[in-house]
Amino acid sequence: MGGRINEVEVNPSYVTEMAQVMERIPVLFVNGEMEGIDAHMIRTDEGDGIAKLVDMYTNLGHCHIGFLGGVRGITSTELKMETYKEELQKHGLDVVEEWIIPSNFTIESGEEAAQQLMKLETKPTAVICVNDFVAIGAINTFKKYGLTVPNDVAVSGFDDIYLAKYFPPGLTTISQNYDQLGEKAIKLLVDLMDGKDVPKETIIPTSLVIRESCHFS
Repeated sequence: MGGRINEVEVNPSYVTEMAQVMERIPVLFVNGEMEGIDAHMIRTDEGDGIAKLVDMYTNLGHCHIGFLGGVRGITSTELKMETYKEELQKHGLDVVEEWIIPSNFTIESGEEAAQQLMKLETKPTAVICVNDFVAIGAINTFKKYGLTVPNDVAVSGFDDIYLAKYFPPGLTTISQNYDQLGEKAIKLLVDLMDGKDVPKETIIPTSLVIRESCHFS
């Protein structure tokens, strides 16, 4: 099930329904949670993934870093956005609200967010995108404006989808290690069905995948 376990403000009817479902069958949340429901969950460490990207950019000398994409009120967007702000502050960098542009999770929304960014007088030299689709859209727009990636602006995504490796110039991104996540999720669910003790929360680490969309010296 998707959607309803990713909302920050959950419809009370969803909570009631989920509680009724959990009385009948084992339930494991994957990369989501629901306030008021004490369910077992497994998730990737998305916050750590964002921290890895900010560390990478600062190590490359970037001091002006933006954030593109996502939908406010969705847990994944809120987590990534808040971690991005916290990590900038840890590195002594300013959080520039104009450089934080929610849009959606599609290639088209990445193009739109990048267009908004290009209208600003002062622009970041690097952007973190909420996922790889948004990053691909942002790169499309930057190229239309005559910018080269990564020389004029560095771009990173999130998820490491199949296209990330092949979309020019090659997208730096965060892998959520979905193979490991899926395998572990099935094992946990089977253990729940068998009545075994299962940890309430299981966290799968992320990995930084370095490609050519960020400028490395």
